[in-house]
Amino acid sequence: MNQHENNDNLLTGAAAIWFFPLWLSFSLLPLDAVAETVFRCVATDGSIEFSQRPCGAGMQNEEIIIENQLVGWEAPKVENKKRASKRPRKKRSTAKTSHQAKIKQDKDCWKKKQQIETVQHRLRRGYTAKQGMELRRKRRTYEAYMAKFCR
Repeated sequence: MNQHENNDNLLTGAAAIWFFPLWLSFSLLPLDAVAETVFRCVATDGSIEFSQRPCGAGMQNEEIIIENQLVGWEAPKVENKKRASKRPRKKRSTAKTSHQAKIKQDKDCWKKKQQIETVQHRLRRGYTAKQGMELRRKRRTYEAYMAKFCR
């Protein structure tokens, strides 16, 4: 290849000055026409594809035109939170709720008693000085809870 053939493949300085602004203006144009046309392609095996390009050979081609619509978030409608019916809500009887509270308190007290027994077992089993201080502190807090809330 000679020098003249290499220059034919490259844009000359003047052509490059005109080519770049021309290319830039076309690349910035909106491509609405491409975005509005979709092709529905059905293959011979029955599978369906959607594409922005026409279907290949051996596929059934159907062109679908899509209208541009505004897309965005719309706030939900606020409805009044008043009850539809005027009948009053049923309230739980105080006897039932107090019974459930007593059952829960008994269960909590039983758990604390089990925790005290676990700490006492560890104290009898043996411990280091640091563990002994922590175990005695736990036992005091558990016993204080039992004295305040349990019978």
